[in-house]
Amino acid sequence: MARRPANKDERQVRLNFQLFAPDNPLLVADLLNFRKGKLRHARLVTLATIGLLMERRVIAGEPPPQSATSQRRMTCEEFTDIG
Repeated sequence: MARRPANKDERQVRLNFQLFAPDNPLLVADLLNFRKGKLRHARLVTLATIGLLMERRVIAGEPPPQSATSQRRMTCEEFTDIG
């Protein structure tokens, strides 16, 4: 994704990290299929978003447990800011 400056009121997270193959072999192998840059970044964002949705049982294909219904729901703006 192309970098763009954040608006005055826009929240932004900037990450710089390393993944090590012994700790995350499947993830590292998948990300190495892409050259460093936009495609690798987009793939990591996609995997992270899917992981969050699975964790929150949004796309798991089963109804959420009763305790999950009382949790705060994401707004449309928060959801679109993810990707």
